[in-house]
Amino acid sequence: MALKSTIMKAQLSLSDMDRHVYQDTNLTLAQHPSETDQRLMIRLLAFALNYCDGLEFTKGLSADDEPELWHVNYSEEIELWIELGLPDEKRLKKALRECAKHGQHLVLIMIDLDKFKPINDTYGHEAGDKVLIEIANRFKKRFNNNTDICIRLGGDEFIVAQQINNYDKSATQNQAIALLDELQQDISISQTKKCAVGASIGIAVAPNDGNELLELMFNADQMLYQVKETGRGNVAFYDELKK
Repeated sequence: MALKSTIMKAQLSLSDMDRHVYQDTNLTLAQHPSETDQRLMIRLLAFALNYCDGLEFTKGLSADDEPELWHVNYSEEIELWIELGLPDEKRLKKALRECAKHGQHLVLIMIDLDKFKPINDTYGHEAGDKVLIEIANRFKKRFNNNTDICIRLGGDEFIVAQQINNYDKSATQNQAIALLDELQQDISISQTKKCAVGASIGIAVAPNDGNELLELMFNADQMLYQVKETGRGNVAFYDELKK
């Protein structure tokens, strides 16, 4: 017999002078049997940091297609999507299935940071963490947080997946080049020190370059390392390899 979620009650008093939020609210949360108390507290913290009228907890771990928190407006449009941690393989596979079902393209973008390891080695891991936080902020400027999936694979490698109705290679290429330019801008790691990273990007597109997730990831990764072997700081598409 499956274990049921535990219903938890919380009273939250918010006082955020920067956002002019002053609110007392009573919350009800369902704690999934696999959810630790620490993760539950992180959900509460995420609610407090992002509080707005209409923000609510979802089914969380009980649903693959929902974040931990979201704000849905009266027109049933998602205005805010908040996930904890990193999206996993299930979301990528689900996005791929939806693309196949609706005749869409899934653009899989593999991104590997250049010159990141020397920052850790020279300035320490605290500086490296600051760089990664700034890199994440720059991703947010270039991608749609509500619809695009962005995953840090570990270290200095990332995946972005986009579901696109009408795929335009030149538009995707322009977006990737704009991201490269953004990533190359200086990053402040202290009051007196700045550093810079770059990136190499490989792109594969379903269904043109494969129908399975692992196949797409392999093909995008193949192009990523082709870029790294030929000078770094560029973008390559898998369809160029097939010509």
